[in-house]
Amino acid sequence: LRVLLDAFSPQNLLRRFVQYRRSHELRQPLDDAGAWQMYSHYYEELASDRQQGFEMLFNEVYAQIYDRVLREKQREPEA
Repeated sequence: LRVLLDAFSPQNLLRRFVQYRRSHELRQPLDDAGAWQMYSHYYEELASDRQQGFEMLFNEVYAQIYDRVLREKQREPEA
């Protein structure tokens, strides 16, 4: 749950939105209205059945954590 919440933290979302901006938009600072507009579009994509957005995000986070735990278990000495 913590990892999913971190994915939606204001800092992480702002970093993601700055990366999404087009080259001509990079000259302008990302203000609150612009960030809110980008969040609205991002939310629509996550909630969309077309993209299975939230499911994809959840599966991506789950897969990362699963892989990390699996690697940690493989490094543990056998008892």
